[in-house]
Amino acid sequence: MNECMANNVTRVGGHTYNGITGQVANSIGNRGKCRALLENLIRSSASVLDDYGGGHRHSTLKTSSPSASTVSNKVNPSQKLSRASVALILRVCPSLKMNIVIGDSMHSRNMFFEQIDRLSTSDIHLLFIKRCARTGDPWSGHLGLPGGKNEDLESDLDAAIRETYEEVGIDLNQSDGYACIGRLNDRRVRLHSKTLNMSYSAFVFWQQLEKSPEMKLSPGEVDAAFWVPLDLLTDNAAQFWNVRGVTKRQILFPQIQACIPRWLQTYCEMDLISFPAVDIAPYAKEVHFLNDEVRREYPLQKFPPLWGLTLSATSDLVSIEALYPRLDQPMIVPHSAFMRVLFSVYSFFVSFQKRLVD
Repeated sequence: MNECMANNVTRVGGHTYNGITGQVANSIGNRGKCRALLENLIRSSASVLDDYGGGHRHSTLKTSSPSASTVSNKVNPSQKLSRASVALILRVCPSLKMNIVIGDSMHSRNMFFEQIDRLSTSDIHLLFIKRCARTGDPWSGHLGLPGGKNEDLESDLDAAIRETYEEVGIDLNQSDGYACIGRLNDRRVRLHSKTLNMSYSAFVFWQQLEKSPEMKLSPGEVDAAFWVPLDLLTDNAAQFWNVRGVTKRQILFPQIQACIPRWLQTYCEMDLISFPAVDIAPYAKEVHFLNDEVRREYPLQKFPPLWGLTLSATSDLVSIEALYPRLDQPMIVPHSAFMRVLFSVYSFFVSFQKRLVD
């Protein structure tokens, strides 16, 4: 299942990681990847942003056409789905004391990429939040991205901007402070193996400020917010990625498993499945807690790993043009060999059916 432990090498989504150096095999230099990552994002997002509307995007995104890999999983806006939108906010490490601005002119854009070219992935940070524990919330206590459900007649981009301000107090509408530089794949929301009637949009913002504004966390929604160096999810991801990072009890095939005695299922771990995850909390920067009570109850050591929908959105960012491997593959890992075979057969037929439809 995409996992190889021999010689301290981990295989992630078809790419081989070296567990000691944490670098992708046969890849370009670390510093050049930052520029390539953002250029690929801007180029592949242009028409996607145009297709879905919403005006808070940077003017440099107007002309290019998206790659097939970026738009292949788009959700059709005409479908009657509830919608949710999140923001992936990138910044330069504050210790570098750089405010890198992406302007409207071609000259300004070139200057932006020239400055980015001097950075490594460890110099760029991504904002995450830890959600509050709430009864009935399937994402209770999870690590996530600022965002939430769209209001009636609200665009996806406006929802991401509004929810970010409500949850962490960052005003993405501040034109001289933040620029929307990309939109990632829209996707249907899955809760473990069940697909929900909800779509999920993710927008990437670049912080142009040298220093991040003070955060104001929303009580009852966000316990903490923190920044993570991007190299934890790219060049050094192998050191923190675990194919069985999160384990749940779940019945994958109810009709088949109903014919198997419960004691045998438990003994053979047929009801145990795992999900890939990345342990990022121990390396968090500038952690903002809601209050001292939350800080005492949920120190960083108790934070869960990054997994599920948020890991998929993050993988959409770092894997553009296959620059880095995805971290959310395989989607699930059944513990039982019998269930792994069933799931492989099921996945094959689903993939085959999808190709026929397409």
